[in-house]
Amino acid sequence: MTKIWNESLLSTSTWPTSCKIAHIDPLPKVENPKEYCECRGINVTHVIGRCFERTVYHYHSKRSFEAELSSSQFAYRIGGCSTDALIKLQYMYLKALEEPNCDAVRLIAMDFSKAFDNVKHAKLSEKLKSSPMNPYLVNWYLNFLKDRRQRIVFQGTTCKWKDINKGVMQGTVTGPHFFNLFINDLEIKNCSNTPLVKFVDDSLLLVPILKNTQDCSSKAIDEFKDWSESNSLPLNESKCKEMTILKKGRSEDCVSPIYGFERHSSLEILGLTFEMTSRFEKCVKKKLVKANKCLFVIRKLRNEGYSQDELDLLFRSLVLSQLTYDLSVIAASPPE
Repeated sequence: MTKIWNESLLSTSTWPTSCKIAHIDPLPKVENPKEYCECRGINVTHVIGRCFERTVYHYHSKRSFEAELSSSQFAYRIGGCSTDALIKLQYMYLKALEEPNCDAVRLIAMDFSKAFDNVKHAKLSEKLKSSPMNPYLVNWYLNFLKDRRQRIVFQGTTCKWKDINKGVMQGTVTGPHFFNLFINDLEIKNCSNTPLVKFVDDSLLLVPILKNTQDCSSKAIDEFKDWSESNSLPLNESKCKEMTILKKGRSEDCVSPIYGFERHSSLEILGLTFEMTSRFEKCVKKKLVKANKCLFVIRKLRNEGYSQDELDLLFRSLVLSQLTYDLSVIAASPPE
């Protein structure tokens, strides 16, 4: 192990060939998948390779990866959990609604098509080279991307090996950090009052609708599309959605719909349902219904003789976690 480590990182900046191959385990995204697009391919890589990845990232490249990340980028970084992203999102639209000339805030959820699978290695390599990372680490990661092969292994069937030149390898340690680096330069610069929140492949645009001011929603979306095309990361426009958060006393008629984008009265973002009224009544109701079902199961298990310690563990895992998730965001919603 020590010899492989020294040769790989310190002497040659290369990866062992056996650590650059992967078996793809298709995990269903729905209960009964019928098409390949209803499964998510997870890379099952060499355990030694994953140990190398984890060690190098935590001790050598973590600071470099996170140092250049923009404030709009969340996930896989310190201070970047889903609650942090939701708090910032809520703060930005509530702050915008406080402005006297703001009637509403348009919330636009953009959706990439197979984001993790469509990252081109050539483009990712360019961004790695322009990062402030140590050149030895850059070369090591470039070799990590080079000559990768994978095959699908599923229910006793093994496919042939295929060379790959795109994708950030879901199931690897480095994959999510590669994706963060890849979309880090995605920003809306032509509309100064249009903030962006990114959480992995979920991107949200906030466009304030101001009185006597031209709506720049289309301009912001065009800039987002331009980045998508120039980075070969296609959008799935059929899944892009919009919702208008209204100032109290305003009607939805004050905001014209965006062509081609489906408008919703509520929008689920990172497990939390946002509503046009800035409140979370639907979300709270859903939480209570789920918690009540779990409590019913726990009561049945108590009757079956489960110990109090076991019931407490189930309560914390199934009920308390459900009720307290993003409670800080729900509690900050404006009163009726």
